[in-house]
Amino acid sequence: MNANEIGARLATLDVPMAILGTSDGMTLAYHGVDQEMAEKASAAFAMFTGVLDSSTAQLGRGGLDSVVMCLPHCAIVVTWVTVCTQLLVVVDSDQVSDFAARSAQVADHLAELLPDELPHCVGAMHLHRPAKQGAA
Repeated sequence: MNANEIGARLATLDVPMAILGTSDGMTLAYHGVDQEMAEKASAAFAMFTGVLDSSTAQLGRGGLDSVVMCLPHCAIVVTWVTVCTQLLVVVDSDQVSDFAARSAQVADHLAELLPDELPHCVGAMHLHRPAKQGAA
């Protein structure tokens, strides 16, 4: 995985802040924040998304593709890239529907840059993310 290449891809999203992190809180790449803030956000959202994911599974609703949290002047969109990686993006309030609509496409492009060692599915649940050619 080339963190610089992923960081460059995040910079093209035209959003104030973007962080790609793992389910266990590791920061893979970030844009628009410093490393310390990216690491804190990754750790916090790993716990938050873990609770959301297990809660929806317990309710029999299946897995989550994305979550939107609306704040007074902006929104945070969290999109699963693979089963173990999430993209956290801060967008202006008027950009929420636009980014939410294209978040799956953004996630698919980021998934192509991730190493094959990161799981793309759990059992038969693929989260509509393409595995790389030749990946198991």
